[in-house]
Amino acid sequence: MALLSAVLFGLPHLRGLPSGAVGAVMAGVLGWLLCLSVLQTGGMLWAWSLHAVLDVVILSLALAVGTPPDPATARPEGAPGSAGEAGLPSGGQDRTVR
Repeated sequence: MALLSAVLFGLPHLRGLPSGAVGAVMAGVLGWLLCLSVLQTGGMLWAWSLHAVLDVVILSLALAVGTPPDPATARPEGAPGSAGEAGLPSGGQDRTVR
């Protein structure tokens, strides 16, 4: 049961942080440990608490270090909403009527 939990917990984390096989394996090990804690204690409190603490730590580290942009969602330079254009109309001028 713990092995199945590890696989089911790890697979969705392929696109997590860290991403790829490393992230999936790390999440799988965590899923295995969380399942063992549920089986040992008969409840979800420890598993939920550990998961919440780890999420806060991972998010804090990602924000402190800065995460690289995801190539799948990155916008090309000059595209609407990118840093190059800042959402302004073509020509880069603010054409707001005043």
